[in-house]
Amino acid sequence: MENSKKVNKRSINLVFETGVEKNGKPVMKIFSFNGVKKDASAENMVKAGKALAGLHTLKLNNVGMSEQVTLSEE
Repeated sequence: MENSKKVNKRSINLVFETGVEKNGKPVMKIFSFNGVKKDASAENMVKAGKALAGLHTLKLNNVGMSEQVTLSEE
């Protein structure tokens, strides 16, 4: 039997640095943007994430992606 994966939802996650703890560890805040096309390329998602981050006052740490998937056996 073969396994398959179906993407149901995708979102872009922007991780911003909001400050620093007393021990020097950075404090992060994640902003998620839903409704991303299921076939969007990683390159386009990074470009979109950086463009959105350019509208924010916080420092962008990284751009990530979340997927909700359905796994099945065929």
